This record gives sequence, structure tokens and C-alpha cells, in this order.
Amino acid sequence: MRPSLLNPLFASVTTLSGVGPKLDKLLRRLTGRDDGARVADLLFHLPAGTIDRRARPKLRDVVPGTVATVEVTIDRHRAPPPGRSRAPYLVYASDETGDLVLTYFSAHTDYIEKLLPIGERRYISGMTALYDGMLQMVHPDRVVDEAGLAKLPLVEPVYPLTEGLFASQLRRAIEGAIDRLPALPEWQDPAYLAREGFPSFADALRLVHRPAVPADILPTSPAWSRLAYDELLAGQLALGLMRAHMRRVSGRRTVGDGRLRERIIAALPYSLTASQVRALADIAADLGQPHRMLRLLQGDVGSGKTVVALLACAAVFAGCDEHIVVDRDPSVRIQKGMTWAWRPQPQHQEARTEGGRKVISRDVITPRGDRQQREFPRYEDPQKDMVHQRTRIAIEQTLASKGLTQVSDPGAADFFVDYQVSVESHRGRVAEPVNPPVLVCGYYGCWQSWGYWGPTGYAVRTYHYRTGLIIFDLVRRGEDKLAFRATYEKPLDWNGLDQQHVNSGVKRMLRDLKPQN
Repeated sequence: MRPSLLNPLFASVTTLSGVGPKLDKLLRRLTGRDDGARVADLLFHLPAGTIDRRARPKLRDVVPGTVATVEVTIDRHRAPPPGRSRAPYLVYASDETGDLVLTYFSAHTDYIEKLLPIGERRYISGMTALYDGMLQMVHPDRVVDEAGLAKLPLVEPVYPLTEGLFASQLRRAIEGAIDRLPALPEWQDPAYLAREGFPSFADALRLVHRPAVPADILPTSPAWSRLAYDELLAGQLALGLMRAHMRRVSGRRTVGDGRLRERIIAALPYSLTASQVRALADIAADLGQPHRMLRLLQGDVGSGKTVVALLACAAVFAGCDEHIVVDRDPSVRIQKGMTWAWRPQPQHQEARTEGGRKVISRDVITPRGDRQQREFPRYEDPQKDMVHQRTRIAIEQTLASKGLTQVSDPGAADFFVDYQVSVESHRGRVAEPVNPPVLVCGYYGCWQSWGYWGPTGYAVRTYHYRTGLIIFDLVRRGEDKLAFRATYEKPLDWNGLDQQHVNSGVKRMLRDLKPQN
């Protein structure tokens, strides 16, 4: 929730004095906010330059082509002749050192006479020039009396504008927004602020919008640097919070043996660079974590990002993202030399329970606790099924290597062994960016830009894959206690069902089955 202290900054610009519906429409276009410009949007609409009006020379000392603020007396007016409306309106002024001609085109006579009354002293500020040997000022920027001179900014900020919006209108709106700026608590390290000479955040905003010298709006100035530092730090903190929030969501661990990656590396006509090896190691470490991976692979064109992405994909599609779930009853002792036999096939198709716990093999199973239950196919004779036969061989070899003896008579065995195998086809859809945004960095920090080809588009691609699942149960005969249960699930490639892969999967699934001596 936003602190109430910041509410004035998020108010609509229409709450500022002098901002009506017409000006609000122009400010929406200027700030790019179709839902309505806010006070904060005006505060962060920073000036692009300044006009330095500090020079106040006498007329004889004015350098043509520069901005000057001069004190003059209005001598006379010369309106354009009748019938020549395009001729300029001239106002002659002077001081004790020289003369100045003020030139207006398409001027309203009443307005000029009221603005520059004859015999009065006025302070004129604007760009000077020489025309026909006379010092003149075309359409002065500012004309004020003695009282207005005290309010005249000597260094005036210049803002980017939009069509129909005048600089004076925007300046007044921004001045009203600055008056709304609250006293914000300091969130930066005091020692760092003292070392860099940074003002407070509010003072930095005021100084940029009300510069005392033109250098106050340079990117290297303390005020501008403070705003840029706060923006960059706030962006990084927001990104860190978002990453932490996303990383709290559990993911699937992907830990592989690297066989396919080694084959790809061996087939390359070149060796990987040290940076590519480090990037692969970091990616592999992330894949092995139980939470989602958030990592950006960045590099120059031709630096080898594609091969790193290929090897990272190999860690997923080469059967390295296996998922193993193990459950065992510690009260049942499993010792070397004990005997086991294949569980007799049940005569009914209903799910059975042994010891109050469901035996999942050949029944309705839930391989992961929160997944919807699936029913696996039942085979009348598993001996005639190729995948089942390979699974039986792998289980028999693995249990023999762990010191358990197989017997043919189920009534003489210490344990019953049951298993099930399932292969499922899946179809997924992924949105791939077309003309992805690029990262642009500048004085304000880094942001995403559309680049040369317009906004980002997305193309939806459909992909197909298969997953294999093996379920293993070890049940204590006579006590109806499920001593050990393991499930092993992984994506399958075209060779994922041969004997070698089935053996590897069964060994991984039963690696936590450790009989005692």
C-alpha cells in the first residue's frame, strides 16, 4: 500500500491551480499518460536546457546575439502604417548609454501600449541582435516592472513541449507541483550523501526545476546525480523484490549427468571460452535449485550465446530434469539377504490399501501431491509388454545389487514388489517474441525500448513431448505395510525407452533404498 505521505504526488494535475480540461489534455499527451497526468509526472518532467538571464549590461555593453536583461525607459511607439498589417510594431527605448528597438510582428496595439507605457521604466529580457546598425530585440521573452524583476528567474529552465502547449503554461503547472512536494524522509546512507555532496531528494527536485546556475541541470551536477541515483536504486530494489517474489514459487530441480552436453561439446569444431564455461556452470547450478531460475544470458554479437543456450537446453531435453519422489516407513527394517517376490496380480481392479495407505502400483495414483489423479493402463500380461519387461529386468538387477534375493514363491518372500510404467504424450504452446525489446541505458538508468521495428509482437508455437513415469512399491508381506515407495518421472527423447535408459532411471529411483547389514 502506498504511504499516505505520497498521496499529493499521485493526485491529478487538474487539482493544480490554473489546470483545466484543455490544459489537462495537453499534459496527458506530454507525459504519455492516457489515464490522466499526475503531479509526480510533472515533477519528473525535467528541463532540457536553461536560459541564462543573469547578464544585466548597459545598452552600450550589450553583445549582439546573446541573451541580456536591460533596464530601459520607453521613449515612443511606432505602429505599422495603415494597410500594411505585416509591417512590424516598433517600440523605442533607451538608457543613459544607448538606444534599443523592441520589434513585434502581428502585435495587438492595445496590448503593447499597456505592456510598455511611454515614459515608464521597464526591465526587458531576451535575445539581442543588430539590424541596420541598430540594437534591437525581437519579441522580448520577459517585460516586467520593478516588482516583477524580483520574481524574474535569472536562470530559466527550458522544458520539452508538445503541440499547443506554451512554455509559460507548463512552467506555472510545474511550479504548482513543486509546492505540493512533501518533506520526504531520507532513505539513503548519510555517509554516502555527505561523501558525494548530494542534496535531499526534495531539494534536488527543486534545484533542477529552479536552477541557480545553468550547471545545476547538467547530468554531472549533484542534484541531477541524486535523482538519477535514486531512480536507478529504486529500479534495482523493485527488480530485486520481484525476483524474490518469483523465486518463492517452487520449481522443478533439473540435475543431469551431462552426457548429451559432453557429446555436443565434443562435436563442436572449437573449444568453449572461459566465460562460456562459467555461464554454463551458473546455469547448471540454477537448474539444480528447487526454485525457479531467473537468469539473463547477455553478450555481444558473435560472443557465443547460442551455443550456451543449446547446451542449457541439452540439460533439459536430454533427460536431465528427472523428478523423483521417495516415501518410506522407518518402522520396517530392510536388511541385506532378505527375500522378495513379484506381487501377485490382483483379481479385481479397485484400488487397494495396505496398512491404511494406498498402494499406487496398477491403481489410481497421484505421483505428486497436488496433481489431479490419473489412471494408468492395465496390462493383462506385463511379461509381453516390452517396456514392462525392460523395467522388470532393471528392478531385478538393481535389487540384486543392493543385497536382496529374489524368490519365485510369493509365500516365502519377506517383501512383495510391485511397479507400474506409463508413457504420456503432451502438447504445449509457447509465445515467442517477434522483434523483442532492447535494453537502452542513459542518464536516467536502463529501460526497455522498442528499437527500430516497432513494438514487440508474439508468435504462438505448439510443441510436443513425452514423459515417462515409473512407480515402485516394496510391501512387507504379512504385515501389509508399505516399506518403500518411489516414483521417477522424466521427459523422454526418442531413445528414452531402451534398456540402458530404463536401467539408469530405475537406479536413480532406488538410490535411496539402502538395506542394512
